[in-house]
Amino acid sequence: MLFSSLPFLFLFLPIFLLAYYLLPRSLRNIVVLVFSYLFYAWGAPMFVLVLFGTTIIDYVLGRLIARYATKGNVSRLFLWISLLSNVGLLVYFKYANFFVGEFQVLLSSFGFSSSSFVAIALPIGISFFTFQKISYIVDVYRGTTPPAKKFTDFALYIALFPQLTATENLKFFGRMYGMRSSILNNRINELLNIFGLKQKKNQLVETYSGGMKRRLNLIAGILHTPDILFLDEPTVGIDVQSRNVIMDYLTALKNNGMTLVYTSHHMEEAEKFCSSIAIIDMGKIICRGHPKKLINEHTHCSSLEDIFLEKTGKRLRD
Repeated sequence: MLFSSLPFLFLFLPIFLLAYYLLPRSLRNIVVLVFSYLFYAWGAPMFVLVLFGTTIIDYVLGRLIARYATKGNVSRLFLWISLLSNVGLLVYFKYANFFVGEFQVLLSSFGFSSSSFVAIALPIGISFFTFQKISYIVDVYRGTTPPAKKFTDFALYIALFPQLTATENLKFFGRMYGMRSSILNNRINELLNIFGLKQKKNQLVETYSGGMKRRLNLIAGILHTPDILFLDEPTVGIDVQSRNVIMDYLTALKNNGMTLVYTSHHMEEAEKFCSSIAIIDMGKIICRGHPKKLINEHTHCSSLEDIFLEKTGKRLRD
């Protein structure tokens, strides 16, 4: 199905828009995911099972790679399982017809009769989602990207997210927030300029570096200027310049009255940035208060990291 085809314009798109805007906002990501799968399945429903099945496999492998990151041989094994299965699947669908055809020609040249075979159809978008999954798995293995926590988020990333440009992604999120087009467009241009992405706004997100993707993720979260912003390790695995831009802007948001709930393993970052902190260990809050006040109360500790190690111990965790 092409974007310019009649079925897409007068059947698929209207039904998608009705479902997207009539259902609760909490279900909109699910709607987009379902229709992305329907788009891939159009004309050849069985091939969507390839996408769904391999997405499940790589979601599990990504979690396992992160879980056994400290055990190099184990995580490397899961990496190779993912790489070989993805590349093998791609080679099978793209080149099986060619190899079988060439083999039959070879048989004929030696006087053997060639048997007929059923040509293997190429699933739509297989190159796109195969290389998206490979780049995700490699990033998780290198530690530059945390593994997806929710399967639906990972599935949507594979089926939709990287195939859009930065501007298209931000327009998608802005409309989810109910922003009007004129306000949204101005806000997108403003934030892309602040975070140094304006020159790359029309490039596919899959071509972005880890730092660029993290900056884009932050923009998507602050487009609508929320009263409360939840941030889960926004500076992990990125370059120093991206980290500096992100922290400067978050500081400006905090100073302008926005409430930020910020989780981080960087104690120095939390000590400088947060006005109130809570140290959590094994799911329990074991210490809370203003960073400087906590340091003053623990006279033998000179930093938040010292307090953290005192409260949680220095024993290595699995």
